[in-house]
Amino acid sequence: MVVLGALLWLCSAVLRVGGQLVAAAAWETPYSWDQDLLSHLGNTDCGLFLESHGPPQFVCSPLYPLMNTALVLAGLGVIGGTLLLRGLWPGGWAGGTAYVLMLTTGVLEALTGLVPENISRTVHLIAALHLPIGGIAIFLVSLAIVDQARWIGAFGYLVAGVTVIASMLFSAGQYSVPVLYFGLGAGAMERLASYPFTLWLLVIGLILCTGPGRAGCRACSRSDAADPRAA
Repeated sequence: MVVLGALLWLCSAVLRVGGQLVAAAAWETPYSWDQDLLSHLGNTDCGLFLESHGPPQFVCSPLYPLMNTALVLAGLGVIGGTLLLRGLWPGGWAGGTAYVLMLTTGVLEALTGLVPENISRTVHLIAALHLPIGGIAIFLVSLAIVDQARWIGAFGYLVAGVTVIASMLFSAGQYSVPVLYFGLGAGAMERLASYPFTLWLLVIGLILCTGPGRAGCRACSRSDAADPRAA
């Protein structure tokens, strides 16, 4: 169960990046990783798309079905992996809250593929909350395990911090203050909010696929369950 859950997280990480690479390569006009948003890759129309800020952008993604399918499967991978790893999940309020938030992250990510930006902008924006929610989930997991697995906890703190801060800057730049991109384009700032979570899934998935990694997580879980302060 543990290995299967870890593999699902690894598959989710690969789908997140692989879907983008393949879909972007199919654009007839050059896709800008700095300026174009991730959502453009799943846009089902060809033509000018009105952004939240600035002038309309030309969007045409021939492989949008592949991108949206990858997003749905990536979200399902997060959900499935989290469910299968329940036995190793840290206890206490932090672990329990993180578990719910991680499942929510998977649901919302799948929703971004089911409802592309041009189908319903409102629903797509709500689904995009999987970025900061995923960062908060990682922070709480790290908080629950840092005493027993210091470097994994510290790595999680770093990932969570970058994810949440970049998500806030991206949202602020989209709707009011583009200067908060600090010289990055909108696409680059969005990726700064998205890729750390992908990296965390990849690293933790690889750790859990090893014997020492599984043993370490069991130790974290047992220690947390035995500590009355975690209740």
